[in-house]
Amino acid sequence: MIGRAAQGAPWLFREIAHYLETGERLPAPGAAEMRCVLLEQLEALYDLYGEEQGTRVARKHIGWTVRPLPGGEAFRSRVVRIDAALAQHAAVNDYFERLAA
Repeated sequence: MIGRAAQGAPWLFREIAHYLETGERLPAPGAAEMRCVLLEQLEALYDLYGEEQGTRVARKHIGWTVRPLPGGEAFRSRVVRIDAALAQHAAVNDYFERLAA
């Protein structure tokens, strides 16, 4: 159950460990941290699968991360149509910059 909940929220493990140690909940990560984590994941996927397949695999990771965020579902609908890794990476970066502003 934790594994499924961590899809799009890899910081969940840190939050669980903190709660078990202290009994206190950590605040949710901000847009800047989410952006960094997701972009790092995308780069790892592109490296592992290659640009073409990595871009396809990355779509679900992007969707899991942005779905609960403001405008996330609309962004997810647009980003799944992007076929180039560089354009996908830039779109994710731009989305989180707008979210943080």
